[in-house]
Amino acid sequence: MTVKLSALASDVKTILFSIEDLIESNLGGDIPQRDQKFLEKAHKQFDEALVQLDQAKQRVIRLPNEQYVELYSDLTARIIEALGRGTVVTPWKSDGQGGECYTEEAQDDFNAESDEVCRILSSCGVHQAITKEEENEQIQS
Repeated sequence: MTVKLSALASDVKTILFSIEDLIESNLGGDIPQRDQKFLEKAHKQFDEALVQLDQAKQRVIRLPNEQYVELYSDLTARIIEALGRGTVVTPWKSDGQGGECYTEEAQDDFNAESDEVCRILSSCGVHQAITKEEENEQIQS
């Protein structure tokens, strides 16, 4: 999405300059005061919008590692369960310690879907904390 917005921003800026060039060429190089003010205002508003876009691109949420893993795991499990995306009829097996875990095939389904969930989270600015210091900062704030 950011790439599309950046391309659109470039196109809009090109259009603004093209309008300015057309006005100048049609009027022999002199842009009327009214049109000049309009163009200046359009450039200013556009530049302000670009600053806001850059600020939005920099907004990132870094979750503590444990919380991030829990989030994408829960989302993935819900998606697989709700949409029946798994290829395995019985996804659970005994782990030998009284609990259950995914079968190998079900784990493969989970891994494939969790990659997509993580990609979506990343595109929304939600990321896993990289270092223990970042994780501690998130916990403290």
